[in-house]
Amino acid sequence: LPGQDDKGEIDLQVLFRWISEVRRIARDYGLIQICDDTIGRWLSRGSKQEDSPWPKRPICEALEYIASEEVHSGFRTDVRDAHGFISRFSYEGGGPERDLAAKYRERAEVWTTEFPFVSKILRSIADSYDKDAEREDQDARLRQLRDL
Repeated sequence: LPGQDDKGEIDLQVLFRWISEVRRIARDYGLIQICDDTIGRWLSRGSKQEDSPWPKRPICEALEYIASEEVHSGFRTDVRDAHGFISRFSYEGGGPERDLAAKYRERAEVWTTEFPFVSKILRSIADSYDKDAEREDQDARLRQLRDL
């Protein structure tokens, strides 16, 4: 990310100047939606998932600064893609997805007051994992019935 040093620290002024300029150019060319989606994807990678709290404060500030549906979508998509494939036993169901949903709900709670847009994104990630868990539960039940 622009403004991020080798240690992962982010200079918010550099990042905001870059965001403002890139969005201005994208707006001039009618590309603001794809620009915001891409910025959201990049911001999702701006701090390691192990960081606490996650995302880091400068990332939250940048997300709140833009606060568009496209940046929401890009951030959410990239977070989901980063988890990759979840392997499971045939009858396991949606336990792993429920664990991820709980993790993102906890993260959303940390930022609820200070960064409501970020909290909304994190809750939407949790909700999407809840839906995946329900689907995996149904698939596991169907596999059990099929194997009777």
